[in-house]
Amino acid sequence: MKVMELIEEDSVLLSDPAHIYYMTGLQAALESSEHALIRSGPIFLGLSRNGSLFLLAGRSSLVNPFWGDELIFDSRTLFEGNLYTYEDYEISQRVVAPLDFVAEELGEVMEEMRSRRGFELKRLGIEEWHLQEGIADRLKTEFPTITLSGISSALRKMRLTKDQLEIERISEGIGRLRTVLESAISLASVGETEVGLLERLTSSFRERYGVESPLLGGILSGRRTLEVVGKATTKKLERREPVILDLQTRVDGYWARASATIRVEGKAGDGEDKLEALLNRLLDAGGVALVQGQTAAGVFRVVSDEMKKAGMVRGLIHEAGHGIGLAPREAPYLFPASAEKIEQGMVCVLTVGNYESPPTSLRSSACYAVGKDRATRL
Repeated sequence: MKVMELIEEDSVLLSDPAHIYYMTGLQAALESSEHALIRSGPIFLGLSRNGSLFLLAGRSSLVNPFWGDELIFDSRTLFEGNLYTYEDYEISQRVVAPLDFVAEELGEVMEEMRSRRGFELKRLGIEEWHLQEGIADRLKTEFPTITLSGISSALRKMRLTKDQLEIERISEGIGRLRTVLESAISLASVGETEVGLLERLTSSFRERYGVESPLLGGILSGRRTLEVVGKATTKKLERREPVILDLQTRVDGYWARASATIRVEGKAGDGEDKLEALLNRLLDAGGVALVQGQTAAGVFRVVSDEMKKAGMVRGLIHEAGHGIGLAPREAPYLFPASAEKIEQGMVCVLTVGNYESPPTSLRSSACYAVGKDRATRL
């Protein structure tokens, strides 16, 4: 496992569902959540240098407690006898798993893995930014000779760069968002509300890509574009005013983000083509700067300076972009004070925006994968 190359510990215990998915591809880790009747309990993945691994999860994360008792297929095939569950929803016992109960179950599993599979319990890396303190305390009690150390920063570093499969998932999301943004031009009509437009875009998006495909984000129109960020409201769209759309979706665990600016009932040939060309030039200037060894601050300066040359006197008033992956916003963050270095394999969303007055308000984005010699626009 990649994480073992970045740390010195003998074994690791992962507790963040996103990282468990990252290591195993187990969709159930991402889908664990709180429903009207069930709140899924904590989930843990143990990895040891000798190759032994285990998964411990609340049973309701892997099977519907009201319908059948067959564990989901990928959990059975991934862990081959090293899959453990605890009852986090059993009406005769409990409907929420208390933390001390979960800690006890985890201790028993780890002891069994040590005796049966040789799972090392001398130096254990934990996600100190995520693991509940009560769990860590219980482990130190159960295993007095164990040494716990934090590996959260190593995990964040591991996620900075993406492999080809991760890039393909992000690229698929970008393609889907590009399609829905193009449809917004015909759906944005005078008298429609921002909320109504977002609902129509969401409906169209799910018809095309499936009802489980999320479409999230915000819409700003007219004078509201001066707010820079905000959710869709009941404000009605007016003719020729700008509408900034900033949308997100997720494909197989990986997020994509895209922004665009349209005009309500705008007519082709009334300057929109020139504006689109300008935005692409600004974004591509940032893309050229996205090379290995460049600083995040350096990328910001390139984009902001190009905006000033184009007549946008304030330059960029927000970050020039950020990384993206298992979270909608990840490092590197492209802002003036950042000393982060750009690395090959990073995937970054670049964003340009001008908010000096409603008639000229705009925002656009593009996603780039950083290669060996240049960045490729997804």
